[in-house]
Amino acid sequence: MKITALHLLHTLALDSIIGFLSWYERTSIHLFLNNKISPDELSENITELATIIMLHNITAPNMKYGHDRLLYYEENNNWMPIENYFANNPEILHKLKELTIKNETL
Repeated sequence: MKITALHLLHTLALDSIIGFLSWYERTSIHLFLNNKISPDELSENITELATIIMLHNITAPNMKYGHDRLLYYEENNNWMPIENYFANNPEILHKLKELTIKNETL
């Protein structure tokens, strides 16, 4: 199965919560999505995170910034603080931990 643009969009969205990728890696995804670089130029971190997202069918939640400039995600038609996302979705945290343990980001 091939990593698609949708997987990379979910990778960017989830990374805004976990902060696994560097600024350079996030920029690389944007460049790839705009056909400016080849798939071979994506880092190992990007491909590993996107692969986990692809294999486990992980999708990023709907998110928005509130008037207070804090990030919120939608759960059951309610907007919850993003800090609660993994507490309310431990299965996603467990799937991502296998990758992030080596970088000690979670």
